[in-house]
Amino acid sequence: ELDVATARRTRTFAVPGTPEAITASRDGTEVWVGSNAEGLVSVVETESGNVSSQLSGFEWPYRILIVEDRDLVVIPDMGRHVVRFVDYVDRTDIETLPFPGEGPQGVALTPDHGTVFLSLNSSGEIAVIDLTTRRVVRRIDSGPSPDGIGWSPLVLRR
Repeated sequence: ELDVATARRTRTFAVPGTPEAITASRDGTEVWVGSNAEGLVSVVETESGNVSSQLSGFEWPYRILIVEDRDLVVIPDMGRHVVRFVDYVDRTDIETLPFPGEGPQGVALTPDHGTVFLSLNSSGEIAVIDLTTRRVVRRIDSGPSPDGIGWSPLVLRR
């Protein structure tokens, strides 16, 4: 845990090895952590510092995106070449969307929380996913090896 005002670490949480994907709930009561070494995603309760639940079966949980108003968590697994959609409340799998050989990595959410942009590192594309149907509605060429991705309301004029 970091204190932003003092730029100091205030405490640590024990999680499985090689943490990569880390994200916090909007209210700060939970931190979700992906573990590449064990293929797990752990949910840490920030008040106690304890792991309250774990999801298994991952190879490389690369990023984690919580969409609380949809009770949804989106987790790209770069090692298995899938995106897992998990119920935020129950911590159970809803659906797995395959991306064979495409290396799903970064995720970004639109402001209306209806669409996810997913970088596909191996295929050099961005998949546009409708969160209501959990289906790819478009693909955009990004150039080689896209990774981190973000959303901006700015429009580039050429």
